[in-house]
Amino acid sequence: MHIGQLTDEQRIEYGRMFRYAFDSAKNNYKEIQFPEPDMPADWLHGISDETGLLCAATVIDFTFHIRDRKMKGGGIACLTTRPEQRNRRLIRRLMDHIFQHLRSQQVAVAVGYPFKFSYWEAFGFRLADENVLYQWEITSIIPKPVEGRHIREALAITPDIRAVYDECAGRHNFIACRSDFQWKWIAEADSFKFVCYDAEDRPTGYVLLSFMKNEPLLWPAIIHDPGRTFYVREAFWRDSVTRQAILNLLWSHRDQRRYAAWSLPVNFNLIDHLDNPRVLARTVRPNAMIRLVDAPLALRSISYPLANFRLVIRIHDATCQWNEGTFAVMSEQDTVTVVPAPAAEPDLACSVGELGQLLAGFRTAAELHDGDKAMIRPGVAPLLADLFPPRCNYLRDFF
Repeated sequence: MHIGQLTDEQRIEYGRMFRYAFDSAKNNYKEIQFPEPDMPADWLHGISDETGLLCAATVIDFTFHIRDRKMKGGGIACLTTRPEQRNRRLIRRLMDHIFQHLRSQQVAVAVGYPFKFSYWEAFGFRLADENVLYQWEITSIIPKPVEGRHIREALAITPDIRAVYDECAGRHNFIACRSDFQWKWIAEADSFKFVCYDAEDRPTGYVLLSFMKNEPLLWPAIIHDPGRTFYVREAFWRDSVTRQAILNLLWSHRDQRRYAAWSLPVNFNLIDHLDNPRVLARTVRPNAMIRLVDAPLALRSISYPLANFRLVIRIHDATCQWNEGTFAVMSEQDTVTVVPAPAAEPDLACSVGELGQLLAGFRTAAELHDGDKAMIRPGVAPLLADLFPPRCNYLRDFF
């Protein structure tokens, strides 16, 4: 049995496995377009034996903004097994290989969009991002006069769109620093693109719109009347004036569609911009999960609000044994070191999953403690609150 990167022949096998697992309603193996020809070979990993490929996954190179720092990450996607090979713990072996591979590449975190949350939790992943899906009548938007802004349609993902995203992404947390390859995926998704400019013709925001079909392709149990709904795939703005210009643009579609749908970060309340708070839907949706592949590296890589501190953390990790143990996190004048401290009394003890939520800003130490997910030594809670304040996570890249 071999574990490693896929051969050219195995790429074809992987495409058939992907079709059966994720696009089985086609009931054939015709016109398979996955994996894409330009997908790097070192992104594709699997287990094979003399009968062929048994299971495989895609490991996408990512860089994330996490707590004001850029951190290397791996996006684990398209995890699939041949149907006759399921329930043999092959995925467990493949995940072990992927974590070791990522660690060898100095990758601190792994991210995934699970088909089943409890399944991924068994590998140390935890939820780290939630969005709020709104659907509302377009006429409810409160239009307001906007000076010094104008909007033009773009026929492609332009440098102006990318520049706006790069600036705005730095204001969010747990969001991707997009590469050319990731922008290619955004460009390939069907959408109409509009860019907002200021009086000096500098880009200040953008919005990507998709008009939904009669069948509910997105969140089928939630979107009402998709044939009369457009979906805001993505929107970012540099200032509140541009935000209003984008809302005015959405309002201008009131005779074209009846409803709009938009998945927004939890700290943005769309209700404040509508004249009627009784929206059609306002649903909190789980988004991406995080897993610390190299916990000491992640602890060294983030930014802390305090320049000088010492914190002892005991980590439990049944999968990545290099994370298991007690570590002292020390900072002197913003220089952070993380060293093993097996004899030290821990200030915080938790699993690697809960530590990932804490570092990502999705859960506070107090929340983990109240939920019986972490042990906090008496008197340390104020320090933990200072070191790990909550953040608003908003990952927009799906894989």
